[in-house]
Amino acid sequence: MWTLSKNDLLPSTLLELKEDEKHLSGISIDFHPTEKEKYICGTEEGKLFKCSTKYSSQYLDEFKAHDGAIMSIKWNQFHPDVFATSSQVNFILLCFLNIKYFLGLESKDLE
Repeated sequence: MWTLSKNDLLPSTLLELKEDEKHLSGISIDFHPTEKEKYICGTEEGKLFKCSTKYSSQYLDEFKAHDGAIMSIKWNQFHPDVFATSSQVNFILLCFLNIKYFLGLESKDLE
């Protein structure tokens, strides 16, 4: 995360993403629309991490969501437990956290 301080952008680490001691690369993030301390992070490896700014050493949950990098994440503004992700391999997931259900669509299906 970046903080603007006077004329400088200062980086800060929210959380180190790891899987079996291997560091993962977080490339997409979106904060919850009403619970501002919660966020979802997507990785190059296709994993999703549900996180909180209150816990810098652990995440709340993790999911294998895509076969390729997760390029975008967006929380639903009308339902607090639903968000969508898109991947590098033209696949979109609609995610329902309260029941841990994922609905997948290929991008070409939306045309």
